Amino acid sequence: MQEVRFEAFGELLKYEEPAVATPQGSISSWMTVAGTGLFWSLVLVIVVARAIYFTPDLAGKFWQLEALGRTVRTILGA
Repeated sequence: MQEVRFEAFGELLKYEEPAVATPQGSISSWMTVAGTGLFWSLVLVIVVARAIYFTPDLAGKFWQLEALGRTVRTILGA
């Protein structure tokens, strides 16, 4: 027995039509590989940059944020 499925807005999904048309051809497969490669390259760059510029004393710098808040309150007269 087939299960009845609805989309997020309550419309009945039709089983006869594909929900997403899959592109065919060598260009689309090349674009998929290029996009995937670009995505994972960016992930790698971000992770390496975070590892290089990681500051273990981050919690010790919260006093600067508190001092900035006090300065802003003094300027605004609050």
